[in-house]
Amino acid sequence: MLDANATHITLTLEGANADLQVLSFTGREALNEPFRFDLELVSARPDLKLEELLHKPGVLTFGATG
Repeated sequence: MLDANATHITLTLEGANADLQVLSFTGREALNEPFRFDLELVSARPDLKLEELLHKPGVLTFGATG
């Protein structure tokens, strides 16, 4: 697991205007199995409809803090 406090991680979802902060994520890959990523996200928006974010194409980007 990558520490989100040490690295700036951004999640952008196609067609979604969601202000999400990535707290952490884990990834898994294996032979003859699809890869999988689990993300822990937070948002300051109480009106955010999580169902509308499911199964949307997205881009996870990484960069150094600062």
